[in-house]
Amino acid sequence: LPLTFAATQQNDAAEFLALLSDNLEEALRGSRHASLLRSCFGGTLVQQVVWEEPPPTPGGAPVRKVSEREQSFLQIELDLKGHRSIEESFRALVDGERLEGDNAYELDSGGKVAAVKRLCLGELPPTLVIQLKRFEFDYEKMVNVKLNSECSFPMRLDCSPLTRRG
Repeated sequence: LPLTFAATQQNDAAEFLALLSDNLEEALRGSRHASLLRSCFGGTLVQQVVWEEPPPTPGGAPVRKVSEREQSFLQIELDLKGHRSIEESFRALVDGERLEGDNAYELDSGGKVAAVKRLCLGELPPTLVIQLKRFEFDYEKMVNVKLNSECSFPMRLDCSPLTRRG
């Protein structure tokens, strides 16, 4: 496989895995093993925006609305900074962020509503590859800084709370 990294060039594991995966998929294209990587490591991430619309009838319950967009993955990148465990990092990903005020979600109609933007797992792969983001960019020094924080992980990871249904 023609990997383009020089032996003296430093790259992180995520870049290497992405390049390796791309090259393997290209090499297997058209063969009976073309879907090998996707069948072993492929899943889908779902980006959701969740908001509530006013009740259709006075005194009724608000109507929960969800906008979704799926994207496939071979690995999931988790933020290491500020999280002591993989579970904490996954929770932050799934809990998402509030969109409100000037940053409110814009509806197709042009109106804006307060919403939550989050990621969750759509389809789980047989083998989940997790890449910890161990570098952050220091804007004062204009360099990448390696994070050496401790991060615990369980022997078994229950992914059901991380899915759409979770």
